[in-house]
Amino acid sequence: MKNKTFENNIKDYYVSKELSPNMLARLQTMQDVDTQHGNKMWRFLQAKPYIAIAASMLLVVMLGVQFMVAPSPQQLMGSVVKEVVLNHQKNLAIEFAAHDYGTLAKAMNKLDFTIKAPSAIQVADYVLLGSRYCSIQGYIAAQIKLEDKQGKAMTLYITRLNDDLAMLQGKQQQHKQLQVKTWYEGELFYSLAYSK
Repeated sequence: MKNKTFENNIKDYYVSKELSPNMLARLQTMQDVDTQHGNKMWRFLQAKPYIAIAASMLLVVMLGVQFMVAPSPQQLMGSVVKEVVLNHQKNLAIEFAAHDYGTLAKAMNKLDFTIKAPSAIQVADYVLLGSRYCSIQGYIAAQIKLEDKQGKAMTLYITRLNDDLAMLQGKQQQHKQLQVKTWYEGELFYSLAYSK
C-alpha cells in the first residue's frame, strides 16, 4: 500500500506541473521562426541529425528541471493529510501496547529518533493505548493510538523533522470528516488526526 501511495503522490505532483511562461514563450518563438522561414530550421535539423538529437536531449533536460522543483507547502500538506487520514482510517492493530511515551520509546527501537510526548496537546486530555510503525512521506514514523475523554479515536504520528516537513508548522486541514493538525517541536514532526 505504501508503494501505491508513493505512486499516487508522484502522479499528483507531475500532473500539477506546468511549463513556465518563459519556456512557453521560447517554444512559441521557435515555432514562429520556423513558420517565418518556410521550415528552413526543420530542413536544417533534418540535414544534421546529431543537432536534432542534441536539441531533443536539451529540451528533455530543461523540462526535467522544471518538474524537479520542490512541492509547495499546500501540495505537501495535502499529501501528508491524505497519508495520515488513510492510516487513521485503516485502524490497524497496535504492535506495542503502552500507556506512556517512555515505554514506547524503548520498545520502538527501529526508529531513528526518540519518541517524546508533544507539548501541543495535554496528556490529561487523552489516554495513550499503544503504537505501531508507519511512514510519513517515506520516512519511518510512529503511529500512536489515543482516545479522548469521550472515547473517540485519535491518531498521533511522530517522525524526524526535515526541511520539507518544517514548512507545515501550525497547519490544519479537514479531510473526510477528520481534522488533521501538523506541527513540530524540536527535531520531531507531529501530525494529529481526529474527528470533529
